[in-house]
Amino acid sequence: MSLPSRLTPFLAALLLCFTSGLEADPGPIYSGPKGVPVVALTFDDGPRQFTTPRLIALLDELSVRGTFFIVGAQAVQFPGILEDLVSKGHTVANHSWSHRNITQLDRETLLEELTFCSQAIETITGVRPRFFRPPGGKWDRRSLAVVQELGLTTVLWDVTGRDMVQRAPRQMAASVVKAAGPGSIILLHGGMEWTMEALPMIVEGLRARGFHLVSLDQMFPSAKEAAVPLRNVPVERTSPPPVRPVKVVP
Repeated sequence: MSLPSRLTPFLAALLLCFTSGLEADPGPIYSGPKGVPVVALTFDDGPRQFTTPRLIALLDELSVRGTFFIVGAQAVQFPGILEDLVSKGHTVANHSWSHRNITQLDRETLLEELTFCSQAIETITGVRPRFFRPPGGKWDRRSLAVVQELGLTTVLWDVTGRDMVQRAPRQMAASVVKAAGPGSIILLHGGMEWTMEALPMIVEGLRARGFHLVSLDQMFPSAKEAAVPLRNVPVERTSPPPVRPVKVVP
């Protein structure tokens, strides 16, 4: 039997208590509170034209709210998919405009990458992103200071499906379920067929261990309106930066 995606008042209160002030740390967050039996499924590099709608339908069937780290240049190609994500209760978050290594960008370019992605998401959905994940998980203190300046919280992960290369779905599911603990943030990619096949087994295994599956908005409920208004960001360019080639999985 699937569990409801809405948290019980008790769990919601626990999360609020355990996470208050956590997002103020300029360093990246690798996991949520260790004292609460929740885990978050996160999906990078979307939206994808064909696989993201299938993933949304699958999560709906499993009664799971996930978190999608969105590439801005792809978001503007498929705005309806973003609208569907938000309408289903998923969290949409910033994964940069064109998926570049942020440690190699100067300050102005990094501001553009972050700001135009957030602007695209907010324009399409009406929701201002709270969270950011650096492409490839690459970061340094200089780049994270810029991220924090924009009011974004950097979120990495403590469990990964290692699904960028093909894996046996059952093996992937078993490794994720075994590695997860209270507060785990799980990294997956929504464009992979083997990930889609593994997902029901991952959800079933995590629930069998007593975990509630939540979005990052549910895991970190405090300071939802803390993001700096985008109009205050010192970026001179009025159009998005050029899009570098990004490998897109349909």
